[in-house]
Amino acid sequence: MRTLHFSVAALLRSASAHRPTPEGRCFRCGFVYTPECQDCPQLRRIRRELEARGMIPLTAPEPGVGTCAGKSATWELTGQNLASWQRAIDSCHECPILTQCRATLRNRIAGGEPPQDQIVAGAAFDYYGNHVPADRLRAYAVLRARTPRGPATHVAAGGDAA
Repeated sequence: MRTLHFSVAALLRSASAHRPTPEGRCFRCGFVYTPECQDCPQLRRIRRELEARGMIPLTAPEPGVGTCAGKSATWELTGQNLASWQRAIDSCHECPILTQCRATLRNRIAGGEPPQDQIVAGAAFDYYGNHVPADRLRAYAVLRARTPRGPATHVAAGGDAA
């Protein structure tokens, strides 16, 4: 099932059908649950899509895994809005491996490979890899939403183009 093409309502309906039965199987797909795995693969896929769309809170990561693992679209600036960016940044601040992520980010920047057009370690970076400070994020979102204007043509008072 490719979740990208479904509406939020359809995804939520599908997610509600993927629930455990008394026999320990998924009601919808028949997946056999184990003590280590309490969600069927399809439900995990649906949950990731709903998280990326900002429709449900981000799920807690597994121990030793970042909140962003497997959810790269949520941390990209392209195709997202200010609220999505802020949600991703807030999630980073709650991540159990934030310290490790910040160290990796420092090494990338020092090596001349800053992240581009994404949020990493709770910080936003523009298309060119420049850090966008948190207090400038709203202004940056406004600038990104504007479309460049073509060359202006000045019309003189007599009606002739200058």
